[in-house]
Amino acid sequence: MSFGQGWNDSVEHVVGGIIYTVIINALIGINLLPPNFTILLIVLNVIFIVAVILKLGLSGIIYLVGWLAGIGLLVYGGILNTGLVGIGEIAADVGIPLIFIGYKLYSFFNDH
Repeated sequence: MSFGQGWNDSVEHVVGGIIYTVIINALIGINLLPPNFTILLIVLNVIFIVAVILKLGLSGIIYLVGWLAGIGLLVYGGILNTGLVGIGEIAADVGIPLIFIGYKLYSFFNDH
């Protein structure tokens, strides 16, 4: 994968995530989806992250470091003030990757 392709994929995922969040929040706002639906989405997101990281190995750690950098930029940019995400989502998006990075590093150093 080239840098350009990776950049394009990143932009597509960010824009897609924003559109997805706006649509879900709108559907919840007009009572077409129950508010608890977001909990299901968070659980599915966690399952997906776990599956990806377990499959990727060292690349998974690098991916998570990039993920954490992206979350940091979002928080620094004021994403919490927009109402698109809450503190609980940010905490999960930071806490779960940190747990996996710790686990992967612990496993790496104990296996060698």
